[in-house]
Parts: sequence; C-alpha cells; structure tokens
Amino acid sequence: ALYRALPAATPIRTDNDVWYRCRVTMNWPHLRAEINGSIVQDLDLSANEATAHTLRRGAIGFQHTGYPLQI
Repeated sequence: ALYRALPAATPIRTDNDVWYRCRVTMNWPHLRAEINGSIVQDLDLSANEATAHTLRRGAIGFQHTGYPLQI
C-alpha cells in the first residue's frame, strides 16, 4: 500500500515464519511493486489525485513484526 494514499492493488497474505521477496521499481511517474512475484502496485502516480503531487522523494518503509528483515 502507499501509506495514506492508496491501498494495495492485490492484498498479500503474510505468515510470520516465511521469507518474502520484495521488488519496487520507481521511474516517475510509474511505480511497480511486487511481493514474491505478485504485483501489488502497478500504476501511474501522476494520474491519481492522491499521489500526483507527492511521493517524489522519501523513505520506503516495511512493516516489521519482530522477525529479521534483510535488505
């Protein structure tokens, strides 16, 4: 999901003892995000009112449940 802007296009079920692979590609205005090969976002940010004038720079955050996170 894009926090405070858009929900995930495809919800992904997560389990605590499973490793997930995440790929995020950003080439303004196109954003594509995948988790384990499933597309969760694939959109033109400039075409959406909630994102057209934001998200030009900042941090990528991952929800952390206390299990290891490897980048």
